[in-house]
Amino acid sequence: NVINTKYDEDGVFIHPDGKQIFFSSKGHNSMGGFDIFTSLVNDENGYWSTPVNYGYPVNTTDDDVFLITTADGKRAFFSSDKEGGYGEKDIYMIQFPEYEPRDITILLGNIVNKSNESIENNRLYIINTAKGDTIQSLSANSASGKFGANLPIGASYKFICTINDKEIFNEDIDVRKGKGYNVIKKEILFYGDSSLASNTNGQIKDTTTSSTSNLNDQNSDKKNTSPCTSKINDFQLFFGYNKKDIEKDAVDFATFVNELSNCLVNNSNFIIDIESSASRVPTATYRSNEHLADLRAKNAMERIEKALIKKGVKKTQIVFSKPKAMVQGPEYKKDAIENSGTYGQFQYIKIKAGPKQ
Repeated sequence: NVINTKYDEDGVFIHPDGKQIFFSSKGHNSMGGFDIFTSLVNDENGYWSTPVNYGYPVNTTDDDVFLITTADGKRAFFSSDKEGGYGEKDIYMIQFPEYEPRDITILLGNIVNKSNESIENNRLYIINTAKGDTIQSLSANSASGKFGANLPIGASYKFICTINDKEIFNEDIDVRKGKGYNVIKKEILFYGDSSLASNTNGQIKDTTTSSTSNLNDQNSDKKNTSPCTSKINDFQLFFGYNKKDIEKDAVDFATFVNELSNCLVNNSNFIIDIESSASRVPTATYRSNEHLADLRAKNAMERIEKALIKKGVKKTQIVFSKPKAMVQGPEYKKDAIENSGTYGQFQYIKIKAGPKQ
């Protein structure tokens, strides 16, 4: 066993890609106390490599433990009682601004319960389509409907969701190499077990924005006759630097479009308001931040119109107010990495809809 020694080992963490382990040990070539070590798995034989000391300044002669990384690999956190802290063990952060993300694909989503029935008896299956093996079987949170899973790279999978042992969602997911850190988001609408009673041919209602599946007639009828409320939940998306498009797998966007289409089918007295924003971090790609904010608004209008028309809404029923595009936030001080969170809150699109006043 290359990981364990006759001394103490503690604080184990496996990277989300499953190929690297971090742990603390008083053995191996420790500088003193617990040091943080890392080891990589050999893809051919499945064995871990000889652990490597993370080195100074992470490790010291004091105890350094519990290192974990973020899924994208850009930051790590660990605990240490090294000199210069606030007292005993403190939490430290490491930033890797030039880090190239590994191939990691994470599936995140939620089951949206549109019925009065419980979704407690739900089950999610991820099946390797080439081998026919079920690599993961998990459940969504019965209260929030949220779920998440890490998908091994370089294979295709069948993703199936069941409630009360009846299949309500079925989709193929292709997880390719070379995509870096990738998050796939899915939203699954559940209208109640009774709506599935005659669905014996296995047709699935795919409610993700990247859907290629067809609605079965019964669920389509149920959707179109859903009551329209005067209040539709707003949609807001925060962009990364220089991003302007609403991604196809944006979970809340599907919900917004579904709610709005339900209303517009029988009520054209609705107007859609769009507010787009860019921070003051310079952009050479789009010439100016003002232009980037305008493009975000324009893209949102096009995405909404196409999505609503696909739902059966007539183009004449789709009415937008004049978009509000703006540049805001603190002045840029060449600190985009250190203060990405501060600037990021001004990189967004906000969309709302309601009856005309």
